[in-house]
Amino acid sequence: MEQKSGRLDRQELLSLAHMFEKRVELSYGRTAYVTVASGVWKEVLWEEFHHAVQEFAGGLLSLDVKPGDRICMIAENRPESYIVIMATLMVGAIFAPCYHNETADGLLHVVNNVGAEIIIGEDQEHLDKIAQIRPKIKSFRKAILYEKYEPKDLPWAMSFKDLMAQGKERLEEAKPVLRERVKNQRGEDTAVIIHTSGTTGPPKGVILTNRSQLFFANSYREALPLTPSDVVMLYLPLAHVGGLSAGLFFQIYADVTGFFAESWDELPANLLEVCPTFYTSMPRILEKYYTRIRTQIDDSPFLQRKLSLWCLEVGRKAGSLKLEGRRVPPVLRAQNLLADAILFRKIRELFGGRIRFAASGGAPISKVIIDFFHSVGLLILEQYGSTEAGVLTANTESQYRFGSVGKPLSGVEVGIAEDDGEILCRGESLCKGYWNDEEETRKLFNEDGWLRTGDIGEIDADGFLWITDRKKDILVTAGGKNVAPANVENLMKTSKYIEDCAVFGDKKKYLVALFTLDEDETTKFARDESIIFADLGDLTEKPEVVELISHTVNELNSRLPSVAQIKYFDILPDRLDIDENEVTPTMKVKRRILAKKYASRIEKLYR
Repeated sequence: MEQKSGRLDRQELLSLAHMFEKRVELSYGRTAYVTVASGVWKEVLWEEFHHAVQEFAGGLLSLDVKPGDRICMIAENRPESYIVIMATLMVGAIFAPCYHNETADGLLHVVNNVGAEIIIGEDQEHLDKIAQIRPKIKSFRKAILYEKYEPKDLPWAMSFKDLMAQGKERLEEAKPVLRERVKNQRGEDTAVIIHTSGTTGPPKGVILTNRSQLFFANSYREALPLTPSDVVMLYLPLAHVGGLSAGLFFQIYADVTGFFAESWDELPANLLEVCPTFYTSMPRILEKYYTRIRTQIDDSPFLQRKLSLWCLEVGRKAGSLKLEGRRVPPVLRAQNLLADAILFRKIRELFGGRIRFAASGGAPISKVIIDFFHSVGLLILEQYGSTEAGVLTANTESQYRFGSVGKPLSGVEVGIAEDDGEILCRGESLCKGYWNDEEETRKLFNEDGWLRTGDIGEIDADGFLWITDRKKDILVTAGGKNVAPANVENLMKTSKYIEDCAVFGDKKKYLVALFTLDEDETTKFARDESIIFADLGDLTEKPEVVELISHTVNELNSRLPSVAQIKYFDILPDRLDIDENEVTPTMKVKRRILAKKYASRIEKLYR
């Protein structure tokens, strides 16, 4: 039977819940998403997804959830999470997500900030965190867990399965209530409160309305013209606009089939199985792939390594000509076809082999990595946005410039402040402000209604936006030179031995850095060099390892202007830790925290 599909019109939609209802109606019989369990992939149709959402929504009604109530979720990107989100919106409640790896204190901050009465989690670990913070929660009624847990004497906890059963029992009487609640929703209603990453202070709750999310979904569809025949991987955090706005909501709006990854660890294997046509990634994942590929080439036998390096040089030359819009000579074209057969095709197959293009966002990515993948035939398009504004700009298949973050999406205005170069924006996709924080909301917008992004940048003659750095992160050396630490850090992380980097040097004569090392690559180096060590902390102090990193830093410094070069560095004994508040749940380095925690190490580098 031929499956039908339809294109949604933003102007006709009242809310995100209404969008979902219309999608189910237009795409009845089509696949909404695909799940995997024990290696078996199972298709879920739109109407099946809708029925599960109605059942859970019925369960929420049985808990007396009212319009405007806040429901907090601490969970990964998985089918149950999709059901929770859409059911929350269907009953008119407000969805407030939390990263699945958030600390107990971080969860408490989100729950109390929004006044959530219901918390939905995944497993025993999340139940333990909820139990730990429960006495400090201002308003709490129920915890709902996806997986098995030990209820003991916990009348305040129940399973996802049991709540679904309650909703199923009262589904018929719940349906008219749900229809009425969807009908009464409006564009200006708050749909989501999503918290900032907290790199520059306590996370703030960003208010996103139905209208802002529908406007964004429509603009994003114009920039990325995906169709129902496209396939995407679902794995990005739903507490981030990349996983929620550009993920779930966009997927529903554009009718794109999503495959849920089994887990972060299984993502590489799932890519090979699913063979997506579009891939959205965070820079850290692409950095890991880049490191893995370069390591395999470096460790290959002499002749194979020489052949691989020849292929990469051919790809670089051909890619450069294509970027300049110049013709690739016949001989180089033939060489590039040969290099594709020898090496490039194998690299693309790591991502499934069918990707037309990939998007990178959430943090800056080194141009070195974008150029590398372009040379092997994989187009990485960088995007830019924030929790407060969603995706503002994007490179597209037809218009892109490596190193930039693209042009503004349809309906989005981007400008540069004359006094300090801060990027400003306005449009319907922007947030309303911060939840329960009028002072910070006033600071967010200038007197003309433009949203202050907190980033520094410039717009070139062709309309492409280039990011310099975070406004609060700009380092001003003792010589009065401005340095963007993110650019230096991203370059250093292209080394296979460096996992994380934090650069310091404000009001100092030169820059210094703290490094953490990639355990696998550093351990491999030690074994190849017959270095005896107890653990990673011990290994970081070995003279041979310090010399290795010194050589790496010197090599990378040669690509930087003198003012941005790292003069001295120190190696931390372990990886940066979320529980120690050193990085955000999305693994962004908290430079201010590190500066305070490791002040003595940093000062030693200046002595």
